[in-house]
Amino acid sequence: MTEREHTENIPLYAKNPFELRVNLGRDIPETDVRTALATGDMGFLHSFTTGSTVDGPGVRVVAWTTGCQFRCLYCHNPDTWTMSNGIPITIEKAAAELRKYRTGLKAMSGGFTLSGGEPLMQDRFAVKLFAAARSMGIHTALDTNGSLGGRLTDAELETIDLVLLDIKSWDTERHRRLTGMDVCSSPVLRSPLSRLQKACLGTICIGSGVHRRFREHSRDCKIRCQLRQCRTSGRSTVSSNGPI
Repeated sequence: MTEREHTENIPLYAKNPFELRVNLGRDIPETDVRTALATGDMGFLHSFTTGSTVDGPGVRVVAWTTGCQFRCLYCHNPDTWTMSNGIPITIEKAAAELRKYRTGLKAMSGGFTLSGGEPLMQDRFAVKLFAAARSMGIHTALDTNGSLGGRLTDAELETIDLVLLDIKSWDTERHRRLTGMDVCSSPVLRSPLSRLQKACLGTICIGSGVHRRFREHSRDCKIRCQLRQCRTSGRSTVSSNGPI
């Protein structure tokens, strides 16, 4: 069986978002990986999920990318940290999957969310997939830690209807403890994401034993906003009416 036949036989849809998937793209030549990252003609996905009601407004299809520079203590899918764990998929095939659901997504006031992993580690693939979704009239959302927002131009941001900005912490020590990265590696306020003249929803994941003082944590963000409980999973949100 060839590598192409092997990957085509891997189900694109996981049993659930927590299904462990590893080494699905490990045999892809390094030159092909580099070309894919540069052109966006191919991406690496952990899986697709349908029927999500917790990854943006309405009922949504979610594509989970692989590759992330953060190592969050509370990450629910650490198998997405390594890009080679993902299924190699062409942009045409990924767009075709979205096309199957476009009528239903519109009827249910939903859309498409690109999550991960950190989707902007595959920024060219993300841009092309968002453009394809928008051409079908599908609402688009990007779930990101914000650290790579500088990779997107203002024009490319126009293909994104909603940014779900995962706020870890603005406290240097806490951020390093939670993610393994310095807070300066997440320059959200200096990236094009901060100029996004569309909806931007900040999210804070509240984990038992990880975030013990939510009020103090939310004050660190220094964002004038309203706090409201969003998810029964313990993921609360900091929402803003304008750019963060």
